[in-house]
Amino acid sequence: MLTIQKMEFEQVYTDNYMLILKYVLKKVNNYSLAEDLTSDIFFKAFKNYDRYDPEKASVKTWLFRITENHLKNYYRDRKVFSDINDESITEGENEDLMLQAALLQEFRDILADAFEYLSEKQRRVIILKYFYNKKSNEIAVTLNTTAGNVRIISKRALERLSDFFKNKKIKPEDYI
Repeated sequence: MLTIQKMEFEQVYTDNYMLILKYVLKKVNNYSLAEDLTSDIFFKAFKNYDRYDPEKASVKTWLFRITENHLKNYYRDRKVFSDINDESITEGENEDLMLQAALLQEFRDILADAFEYLSEKQRRVIILKYFYNKKSNEIAVTLNTTAGNVRIISKRALERLSDFFKNKKIKPEDYI
């Protein structure tokens, strides 16, 4: 039984390694770290492969759940966010952090205003597509429409957002 599971898992690994690696790389922005984390993720998946239930989720969904949990644990364990009053932060670094926080908040406010410029359906498409990385066919199912219609809605929404930024003379790259 273990041999059959091992052979099955080898195929799961082969089919999904690059997908998981690319996803992790987007999250951590460091190739070496992404490789290490991806190895850890597949090790966990291998250890728990006997508990995988194909009736509950596809293999990819199961792997992404493991990936998300592993990344959450990684960031929690690293304690990414430092206390702003930490004595190890110099005055100049503190000012930089405050400036970054202010710019981020300003851009969030601008984005909120820009989203008000869109219809409800356009907002939903943009959020699902760019914040949740859903494909047009997945969004189409959610919105009870066609993938082609989703692409049209997305194109028009992006045009409206572009117009909003141009009219307000805002360059998003100034905030990124």
